Amino acid sequence: MMNYYTVLIPYDFFVYSLVAYLTVRITTPYCVRFALSMGIVDTPDGKLKCHQKTTPYLGGIALYSGIIAGMLCSPYVGQVLLLWCGVTVLLIIGLYDDKFVLLPGYKLIGQLIGALLLGGCCTPLAEVTRDVLLQLYVPIEIVPVLGNICVVLWNLVVINAFNLVDIMDGLATTLGYVSAIGLAILSYATGQSYLTALSVCCAGALLGFLYFNRPIAAIYLGDAGSMALGGILAYIASNIMWDRFQLDMPRYNTAFYALYLVFFIPLLELCMLIGIRSWYGIPFFRGSKHHFIHYMKKNGFDVFFILKSIIFIGLFLLLILVQLLFQVLKPEILLILGLLVTAAWIAMVYFLTQNFLKNLGSTIRVALNKVFYQKQQEK
Repeated sequence: MMNYYTVLIPYDFFVYSLVAYLTVRITTPYCVRFALSMGIVDTPDGKLKCHQKTTPYLGGIALYSGIIAGMLCSPYVGQVLLLWCGVTVLLIIGLYDDKFVLLPGYKLIGQLIGALLLGGCCTPLAEVTRDVLLQLYVPIEIVPVLGNICVVLWNLVVINAFNLVDIMDGLATTLGYVSAIGLAILSYATGQSYLTALSVCCAGALLGFLYFNRPIAAIYLGDAGSMALGGILAYIASNIMWDRFQLDMPRYNTAFYALYLVFFIPLLELCMLIGIRSWYGIPFFRGSKHHFIHYMKKNGFDVFFILKSIIFIGLFLLLILVQLLFQVLKPEILLILGLLVTAAWIAMVYFLTQNFLKNLGSTIRVALNKVFYQKQQEK
């Protein structure tokens, strides 16, 4: 059971986050002007790109500068050298794609190089993966290699998940912020201060960037920003010491539950896109209007409702995460709650309309008012 005092947030972490936030607020306007002058912009085409105006990229540069500035204020900047190498590669690949458009194969090669540099060998997640492989009776001789390969694949999955959800004003930024807060909670609970510092710097930078990226966006993350963001979050997740959680379950279960809660919407969106595009015979790398926001907009939901829903669900899942770490509820109950949230989200995205939810809300309010009125009459 975790002690209460292990979750008190030190003043230093707030300072790192604040520095990251202020740096992004200062540098983003310069990135906007530079992107416009260099023609690194996203122009509406009336098909897949339906935003209202030509919007500059280079938000990833502002985000990266904010995270570095926050980490430079900490004593941990030297502990994440592999991260800087991997993220820099992703930034360069993304910047080239934003300006000139890379072929999917070359882009995947660049992502793979970045994922390898982020590290797969000897990370805690690789050790957890090896436990799972041993449970599946995989020959012990190849378990270490497969464990490392699985972590590199994990890095690729998260990089592409955030790259794919960057299709609406404020969407990837909001999802990244929720994930960064969740990773900050996990890393602080394990006493890994360098990961906590990186997580809060990421959260602070994203909050600063959201000021410019909220609807109607003045700047986009672009492929450079979304892939770099995914790479940073994947790195933090793969380096969390899962065996430090004193929970009544194997560490691979802890890792599965926690990462499911932290990366819920990006990973679910990736899986749904693969399934839907495969069903319609569309190559995975080709853009299409099968993202969850397209279904929600078709059902009458506006951009602000979508973002508010993501924040609400994200906070609810983080609450479940805290319940997991404090062992307030049994893992089975938490798993049921997670599955219910998944079912509710899928139903809202693909089946429910805004009018249905409004009518449901009105019905609930009327019922509650009747109950309240009856109790007042009884008194």
